[in-house]
Amino acid sequence: SPSMGPVTREMPISRIGVETQARDMEFLLGMMYDFPNADIEQVAVAGFSLGGLSNVLMLARHTGIDAWVGLDATVHEAYDFFEASPYEDYTRYSVPMLFVNSLGFTETLPFYNRLVYSDAYLVNLPKLEHTDLASQFIKLFGSNDDPKQVAKRVKGYRLICHYVLQFLDGVFRKEYDYEKMKRIVFNTRDIDTGFLQIKSKKALPNGITLFERYKKQSGKGIVDFLNQTLNSSGQSPYPEKDLQQLIYLSLTHSFAGTAEQLMRWYEKYYQNTFHSAVLAHHNYPELMEMFQSIYQHNKVCHFDYYQLNHTGHILSMSGEGEVALRYFKLNTLLRPENYQAFFNLGIGHFRLQDFDRAKQNFQKCLDLQPDERYFNLAKEFLSKCK
Repeated sequence: SPSMGPVTREMPISRIGVETQARDMEFLLGMMYDFPNADIEQVAVAGFSLGGLSNVLMLARHTGIDAWVGLDATVHEAYDFFEASPYEDYTRYSVPMLFVNSLGFTETLPFYNRLVYSDAYLVNLPKLEHTDLASQFIKLFGSNDDPKQVAKRVKGYRLICHYVLQFLDGVFRKEYDYEKMKRIVFNTRDIDTGFLQIKSKKALPNGITLFERYKKQSGKGIVDFLNQTLNSSGQSPYPEKDLQQLIYLSLTHSFAGTAEQLMRWYEKYYQNTFHSAVLAHHNYPELMEMFQSIYQHNKVCHFDYYQLNHTGHILSMSGEGEVALRYFKLNTLLRPENYQAFFNLGIGHFRLQDFDRAKQNFQKCLDLQPDERYFNLAKEFLSKCK
């Protein structure tokens, strides 16, 4: 796909420029269906520089793409473009991915580092420059260089071609899994580490896949698997949302022991979690029960204001007013300066016709100097309590 901008031949280095490239490639992908010699069931995308970032956006939108190759993919250097897009969702990336990097792209690799569900392979060539990864630059600008420089570029370009070809061959023809790909294609034996560096990481299963793997064992074995993901610093790359899903699935399948093990593992290995704040007011069984309800109604659970409030109102309006009070009350305990939390606790008591406690909380809302909307609401419900 030629590198063209949205309105001129020159492509701007901007989000609209990258998106234009992605749309152009999607157009070409559609055309492939008309080519009789094309196997549309086996598709890879590859890109150099900003094209590598455009490929990532394209990959996020098309489940029919089976592999990705990035040559100095600017998804690292221009991560803010990617971060500002709707596609910084790593669940979208689950195909094998190959990164080939030059000197300027070997240090900060936020996209590679945050990949979770893809088998990822990284080939670093720290003696090459950005333009050495594209043959057109070598042909156009390299012919008059010092012979040693030319030899370096040729050596590097041969390695690039070798690893890209072997990677695609392993994905499409030989159907290597991660272990075979690492052992046969990306092994680190007998390589010149001054010229070539290789590393890789295996995809992690999502929450549902991991739960199904251990379901017949009542969830036993999940924590052992998660322990294997810990790095040398005692941190796990396993996504917090998947861990929450595992806890919820364990609770809904009555695997109480596994659910509590997972929750305690969560508390131990993830920073800035809700556990200590909630446990200051509730015991562990109560925390587990509330977690299940909050997750059920929000598909996530951090015990934040909105999740507690939403859960409380659903329970309150579903005839479980007494239970709902626990969620409204906890919101006020965790956020004693939040006038909305006290207003909603007042509503919870009001629905149960406990007007004395309702008045206390509406008054507390007013004491916290609410905005005009909540000031008027609290005044209105105070009058109704009378």
